[in-house]
Amino acid sequence: MGIINLARVDSRLLHGQVATNLVKRPGVDSVFIVDDTVAASDMMKGVFKASGKRAGIKTIIFSTDKAKEHWTNNQFKDYNCILITGSIDVMHELITHGVPAKELNLGGIPQNVEKSATLVSKSVHLTKEEVNLLVELKESHGVENIYAQTVPSSSKTSFEDCIKKVK
Repeated sequence: MGIINLARVDSRLLHGQVATNLVKRPGVDSVFIVDDTVAASDMMKGVFKASGKRAGIKTIIFSTDKAKEHWTNNQFKDYNCILITGSIDVMHELITHGVPAKELNLGGIPQNVEKSATLVSKSVHLTKEEVNLLVELKESHGVENIYAQTVPSSSKTSFEDCIKKVK
């Protein structure tokens, strides 16, 4: 069975800081990007795979449905990965499907003009609905540690502090 070394929500998916710093976590051998738009574009898949290759890491890209199917059928094989989605909704869908994640990093969630979101850390905006999804993951799906941190060198904002800012 594969290991989710870190689950991360970041609208930018795999970018410089993730590619150069987070992949150095002990044991990490791959990055799984779950994004329907990227999975549907050969050009975008090529860009993200090249980014991972430059960092010396295997990059695997799934649509949401294919990621759930791969978990159900293979439990992500023997990969020790960083799982990245572009939204809390997709991460919630994966974890409630059974993909185990103990640590969830909120890295970059921009303000959405259609939603009423609150800035909870340097580059993370959360709506009340998103906070409720995260609370569910923590209380009912084994996610032990949720925090906001843009890049590994920046300070962490605890989930409790994020919640206080939204309510």
